[in-house]
Amino acid sequence: MMPYLAKILLYPVKSLDGVEVENARVLASGALQHDREFAIFDEQGKFVNGKRHAKIHLLRAQFALLNRTISLQIPGDDLQQIFHLDEERQALEATLSDFFKFAVTLGQNSLIGFPDDTSSLGPTVTSTATLAEVASWFPSLSVHEMRRRMRANIEIDGVPAFWEDQLFSEVI
Repeated sequence: MMPYLAKILLYPVKSLDGVEVENARVLASGALQHDREFAIFDEQGKFVNGKRHAKIHLLRAQFALLNRTISLQIPGDDLQQIFHLDEERQALEATLSDFFKFAVTLGQNSLIGFPDDTSSLGPTVTSTATLAEVASWFPSLSVHEMRRRMRANIEIDGVPAFWEDQLFSEVI
């Protein structure tokens, strides 16, 4: 088997759907430009994410990176709502607050984004085989859904499951 780059995914809003890109720019911080640049926060300043609010998995989002827009599909609503991330932030926050049933704000950090691991700002890596293996443990989840939940930036194919574990060593 020969490893190859299968996908590059950016997640402009932490915990929402990603956008597949052909290439990505690495910032001076090591983060990928536009990756987790925005995050949804509750009134206590904590992330609104799948770990704390499972309802977020029901939202579907699409991004036009060059236009800086997000299109949201809210369950039960037939229309997609489109917001400019810079010019219509208050309207986006109001829509998300209505969806979650509590007030939220949208924070922005263009330098490092909002990574889970703040001591290692680089892109996250997984293999297609790992996604398939982990999805097989949960009969109701497809590989596509597992990809959406794991939200890795770099996906490598042509390798066995958990191959990516060899890329990293234990930090002392």
